[in-house]
Formats: sequence, C-alpha cells, structure tokens
Amino acid sequence: MSTRNLSIAMTIILILSIVGMSVWLFEILEIKGWYGLNWLSGQLYSPYIATLIAVFAFMTPFIFNKQTTTKKIILATIILYAVNMLCFEAGKQLCYAMYCSFCFRTSKDSIFLFTIATTLFAFLGFAYWFVTNKLIKKNKKINMLMMTLLALAVIPISLLTIQVNTGFGTNTDWIDSVKMGYPIFWTITALGLSGILIAKQKTIVATKTI
Repeated sequence: MSTRNLSIAMTIILILSIVGMSVWLFEILEIKGWYGLNWLSGQLYSPYIATLIAVFAFMTPFIFNKQTTTKKIILATIILYAVNMLCFEAGKQLCYAMYCSFCFRTSKDSIFLFTIATTLFAFLGFAYWFVTNKLIKKNKKINMLMMTLLALAVIPISLLTIQVNTGFGTNTDWIDSVKMGYPIFWTITALGLSGILIAKQKTIVATKTI
C-alpha cells in the first residue's frame, strides 16, 4: 500500500468511526432521549448501521489495494456484517448480564462471564481472519490474535475516553461509555486498523509438498 493510499484509507476510517458514533448518538439523543433509561428499552436501530460501517472500515484498505474482485468484496462484506451483528447481540446480552442483580453473584459466575466474553472476541478475530484469508488475501494465522487483541482493547480505551470526556452525561462507568458511543467509535477504528495492517502484509503463497 502506497503512502498516499495509506493516508487516504486512514482518513476514511477516521471519518467512518465518527459517522458510526454520530449515528448512535443521534438515536440516543433525538429518538430515545438522553436522560433516563429509555435507551435500554425497545429496539435500537443505529447498531445495524454502525456494524455495517465497521465492515466498510475493515474493507477500505483492501479496496484501495485492489487485492480481490468486487464480487468477493461484496460477499465478504455480507458475511462480516452478519458476524458483527451476531457479536453485537451477544455482547449486548453480556452487558445486560453484567448489571443483572441476581444473575452473577459469585466469583465463579464472574469467571464464567469473562470466559464467554473472551470467547466472543476470539470468535470475532477468527471470523475476520477466515473470511479475509478465503476471499480477500492469504494472510498469517497470527492475525487472528492481532484482531482479537485490538477488539479487546476497545473496552479499556472506551473506559479511558469516558474519563477524559463524559460527553452529555456526568458519570464515567461502562454504561455511560456505551451510551456516548465510544465503543462504536473505537471498534470501527480497531477494525479499520486491522484491515490496514493485514493489507500491508505480504501475501502468503500456498506451496504444495510432494
């Protein structure tokens, strides 16, 4: 990837991250209303858009590099969008469970919840690697770990961001971070960065042994 294409891709990814967060905030502020817990009840529609934007961010570097066909890009986008929605729904249920007063009371329950969360992030890393490896470009399996760690990093970075800027609220816990859309911003950024790192790698050439 040339320096020019890299700069353009990074700019587009940043814009997509801002757009994804803005779509979320628009629904929270204008439709659900900021104050109270109305945003936790009923159906949220912005995640359907934000998760698709996240796929676009990941695909951006590969599109600039012209590393695959348009048909495969579309197919990969559809599959990864389904993966994102599955992970979002599972993550939402995990967040609900974290704040459930009677669901997880013991240390064993907490360990179980942590295990499920880690498995979810590992699945995301595997799915993105697998789809990229099959449809976009051959790449190293270590990228599964890279994408998993970048996705996991979204949690502490989002918590740090809410400490720096509470946005429209005053509290600084995870729920307020989610309400501000910071995890959406950083998830899109993390996936876009993953795409850049993989796109810059040399393509693995499969060899047959006799």
